[in-house]
Amino acid sequence: MKALFKDHLEKRMDRLEEALTLFKLDGLVLSAGSEGHYYQDDQAFPFRTNHHFRHYCPVEGAGHAIVLAPGRKPLLCYFCPDDFWYEHSPLGEPFWIDAFDVKTFGSQESLWKELSGYGSFGYLGPDKEQAIGAGLQVVPESFEHHMNWYR
Repeated sequence: MKALFKDHLEKRMDRLEEALTLFKLDGLVLSAGSEGHYYQDDQAFPFRTNHHFRHYCPVEGAGHAIVLAPGRKPLLCYFCPDDFWYEHSPLGEPFWIDAFDVKTFGSQESLWKELSGYGSFGYLGPDKEQAIGAGLQVVPESFEHHMNWYR
């Protein structure tokens, strides 16, 4: 299983490098997505992880991000809130964990502070305003179309 995932990730990184070169970006920050809530309610509606994120990393849940750059091991920014109200658990040792450097964040603020260090990277995900605030470049729609084609 580890060998298959390693091959899969290498192929994804090759395709990503082509896209980054084409769009003149140093790397890509992929968001798993954000949790949404029902109007005037504290209950979240069912969450589904961003398909681009899932194509690189099989972790479930909202709030995570992956930092991808050619020639570097992907960095998984794992969101595990420091709050008992949320149901995020520590990662443990899944079969794919060795393919990533992993940093765990207890708050979205600390995670976005980490991402702000990647100003020459593109951002693909739903939190465009927050990404711009962190100094990331929101990728053009054509970049996402390119990614969709090879997914």
